[in-house]
Amino acid sequence: MIKYGIVSSFDTLCGNATYSEEIAKGLSKKFIVVKIDIPISLQKRYSEEVVSDIINQIHECDFINIQMELGLYGPDPFVSLKVLKKIISSSKAFNITMHRINPMPGSILRLLYNQIKNFGFSSLYHFFSTKYIDYKLSSIYKELIVYIINKKGTFIVHTNREYKLIKRINTNSKVRVHPITWPDNNIPEIDLNKYFNTKNTIVGLFGFISEYKNYLVVINGLKFEPVNLFIAGGTHPQSPHYGKVSGASTSYIRFVSNHLADKKWRGRFHLENSPSDYALIQFIKSVDIVCVPYAETGQSGSGIASLAIQFGKRVIFSDTHCTSELKMFLKGDLTLSDVDSPVGFASALKSVLLKNTTVSFDNYDFDSMLEIYKP
Repeated sequence: MIKYGIVSSFDTLCGNATYSEEIAKGLSKKFIVVKIDIPISLQKRYSEEVVSDIINQIHECDFINIQMELGLYGPDPFVSLKVLKKIISSSKAFNITMHRINPMPGSILRLLYNQIKNFGFSSLYHFFSTKYIDYKLSSIYKELIVYIINKKGTFIVHTNREYKLIKRINTNSKVRVHPITWPDNNIPEIDLNKYFNTKNTIVGLFGFISEYKNYLVVINGLKFEPVNLFIAGGTHPQSPHYGKVSGASTSYIRFVSNHLADKKWRGRFHLENSPSDYALIQFIKSVDIVCVPYAETGQSGSGIASLAIQFGKRVIFSDTHCTSELKMFLKGDLTLSDVDSPVGFASALKSVLLKNTTVSFDNYDFDSMLEIYKP
């Protein structure tokens, strides 16, 4: 039987670790699966000893999958590239799941013109420093992609956008596309009304609470409708605010908390801090409407978005490039709201309440995803 190694973070509560754990469980029915953990310590400081331990485990495997986010493999992108090259060169055969690819920035002259036009000359320092970082990151991704192609690796991506980016670098590259999907473990719903003073429609927000999750747009939009709000999530364990009070007044979770402290929300909201994977799916199944109001971050997929599609009764998405890519894999009417408009969200909510719109994956499920992971 093939010994199949999965290189990822397994020892921390995050979307990547949860996804990797499910992949490992699914593949264990056909292969001897070895979970090769990337410890959090490597994200803070490069260690030859830690990398050597990872490489030794890889040498024992016939095939490996690499769950790739640059931040997992080193304290900075250049170290991460070095570590990933060592992992790839040590593998007998491999595929690599790219959760994001930073493309090359567009025309610098057009970007510069728009920057000056919209923000003036005083903004140029920030503009050039940001574009320099963008250029360096995109160069690292391109170098990694070329290296993977030269080592005969297969790419796994979540949208056609990433497929096109890789094919643009080399048309002969091997790329498999599949949205993030999850196993259906027949987890039952639960009654959430016990958390509220009224039996209003329950709107749910899920995932670690951070600025790009855009929760304030939903909270402000919900002022227009008599609904209850259920939030499942807390501060990410790797956030600079995690476990600290100092500076918390400027943290996003504090902003969210301050809004919900208004007396208008009394008896109408509940915050469940960092639930288990099992409980998270229970909550998603049990709310009436799931909201995924995330801002665009360049990620190629969202675990929460896929959970909402598979297990949510009704879903509202923010209108982003990532959502546009996700739509290609779905059937049913997708309800969208502008990423920066509470009133737009309120209108989307009204539309969902009136039409009872549903959405689901169009012939994509967890089993079909496991197929693309096979050697």
